[in-house]
Amino acid sequence: MLVELKVPMVEVIGDSQLVLKQLFGEYKCTSFALAPYFALAVQLLEEFDDVSIRHVSRDQNYEANEMAQIASGLRIPKGVMQKVVIVEKRSLPSIHQRGMTVSTCSIDVTQTDWRFPIIQYLKDQSIKVSRKTKMQALNYVLIEDVLYRRGNDELLLRCLGPDESFQMLSDVHDGICGEHQAGIKMRWLIHRHGFFWPSILKNCIAYAKGCKSCQIHGPLQRVSASELNSIVKPWPVGGWTIDLIGKVYPPSSKRSFIYYSDNGLFYQMGGG
Repeated sequence: MLVELKVPMVEVIGDSQLVLKQLFGEYKCTSFALAPYFALAVQLLEEFDDVSIRHVSRDQNYEANEMAQIASGLRIPKGVMQKVVIVEKRSLPSIHQRGMTVSTCSIDVTQTDWRFPIIQYLKDQSIKVSRKTKMQALNYVLIEDVLYRRGNDELLLRCLGPDESFQMLSDVHDGICGEHQAGIKMRWLIHRHGFFWPSILKNCIAYAKGCKSCQIHGPLQRVSASELNSIVKPWPVGGWTIDLIGKVYPPSSKRSFIYYSDNGLFYQMGGG
């Protein structure tokens, strides 16, 4: 319609970053099913003098996003032209309106905690600390009195103390969703959920090795209790033996018997 009206400028608004970046040319359309639609969209955009594309986030396009989600999972049988879908939403008032109280607890960082010197230095950089603490503080940030470490991917990992880290190990390894993973896998899961402490790998390996259930149901180690001792023979051919196979046909090189030794060699002995 806009092409027929010869509109010079058009603004395209969409909620899919993938589709918009494909129209911009940043991404490549690799789907064979969407390739015809992509080619048609590019052809239509070339009809306008000025085209601007704007992305709308999901929270600003809630109703359209919900309708798209419902339509993607809706299956209408053959022969049915239309179907009314009733969407219900139930919500509860806030806990304050319901008269509920919330109890919170905070774990104080003691002086024996590994986080204590870093937190004190980040709060006041004029205090006297060791050079090691100053170098470590470069990788940490303090947000609302909570210490975070910058990960390799620039994501912030919340730093845990001794008590919190032990509870984290228990939840990840043998908690309600624990699968008794190995130590390295436990470390990966904890980092994936955004937590960190310096001895995380060492603690994960030690906790997994000390798990009683893993020791009971794990594979058996069939290793000798003592070290094996090698037996040295007095001379190289001391263990060779010779077996008599039997008498052979006389015309066979005029040999009457064939002997076989354990080193895989055959010997022909003369008749007599």
